Amino acid sequence: MHSFWVIFQKAFMTKARTKSFIITTLVVVASFFLLANIPNIISVFDGEESEENVLHVLDETTELVPELQTQLDLMDSGIKAVPTYLTEDELQESITEGTIDD
Repeated sequence: MHSFWVIFQKAFMTKARTKSFIITTLVVVASFFLLANIPNIISVFDGEESEENVLHVLDETTELVPELQTQLDLMDSGIKAVPTYLTEDELQESITEGTIDD
């Protein structure tokens, strides 16, 4: 079995050093990268600005919103925490009407 790995390693290294193998490997890696990032690439070329997400926080004491915003800023999430004085039912209704994004 040891001789199999020796022969396999020698054959692979000989093949891996060829110009066609290196070029094909780079093309495949670049293709995977492009396919995985197509939505981001399209949005860059369309000129879409990334809109800031708003998080409506139902907090009666208004003590949690500044702390939450600080944590969101530290994570660089692009989410803005906004205190709301609507009830939970009013928030659900606003989401279904489309005035607040879910």
